[in-house]
Amino acid sequence: MAGFRERAAYGLQVGDSFRISRTFTDDDVIRFAEVSRDYNPVHFDARFANARNFSAPICHGLLLASLATEIGGQIGWLASTMNFHFKGPVYVGETITCS
Repeated sequence: MAGFRERAAYGLQVGDSFRISRTFTDDDVIRFAEVSRDYNPVHFDARFANARNFSAPICHGLLLASLATEIGGQIGWLASTMNFHFKGPVYVGETITCS
């Protein structure tokens, strides 16, 4: 099957879809915090996360949103608006799929 860029180069059609999966790591969370300067303890401190009703530190929401930007970047799509509704926490080691 052709990759995202190759498919986009031949032209996108109504109904085309793209899917990408990723398993986020501790290193991903640390590097995202360094870039975004978001050091909220809910992402790093288990006791703080537990006090907020999470079973462990959670991944940054915008780190998860990067799956959508990865698809857009691969097909050369520029977004002017994005809206996200996070249905639940994502923990390090979980695999997330974006379609």
